[in-house]
Amino acid sequence: MKFEDMKKIWDEQREEHVYVINEQQLHENIKSRKQGASRMVNKMELFLLGVNGITGATLIVLNYVDRSGEVLFGTLMGLFLLGMAAFIWVRRRTRLKHENRFDRTMLGDINHAIENATYQVRLSYAMLLTVVPVFSLAFMGAWKDGKSPVVLGFIAAMFVLAFLLGRWEHRGLHVARKKRLEAMREKLTSEN
Repeated sequence: MKFEDMKKIWDEQREEHVYVINEQQLHENIKSRKQGASRMVNKMELFLLGVNGITGATLIVLNYVDRSGEVLFGTLMGLFLLGMAAFIWVRRRTRLKHENRFDRTMLGDINHAIENATYQVRLSYAMLLTVVPVFSLAFMGAWKDGKSPVVLGFIAAMFVLAFLLGRWEHRGLHVARKKRLEAMREKLTSEN
């Protein structure tokens, strides 16, 4: 049952509306949102760890196996991506260390969900900002290799598209989820 779908009971004797909140169901709804936020942030962290770590290591290895082209920018991008993977790993460990500091109440569970959503918003924003250095390194490496203007334009278009899609994901999914959880907390605390 959603918070907005509270059961309405009609008291026929007094002819007035009475609203009743099923606290058990509300708490279950909040717990499911908390678990959903935890699962989502966990999946996001593992995905970003894998993508950044594997891509960074692959770039470094390929640059030293095949030295036919420019290796500096590819190596720098590989190191940057490995650094991002290390950053995500450290942030994940810190987040997991502080997971059990919330009460097992409705308010504690909603605060826990909001904390995870806030972390997810920050992580999403940090990953959105990585588009700029990755684009710069990829573009400069292609330019240094003497790629045609068509290839350079394609690289630029792909990074603009990646940035726009990342911004849409950040605002439309992560920030919106956090705002919904904060609105739920506001309703929960204003009812008391």
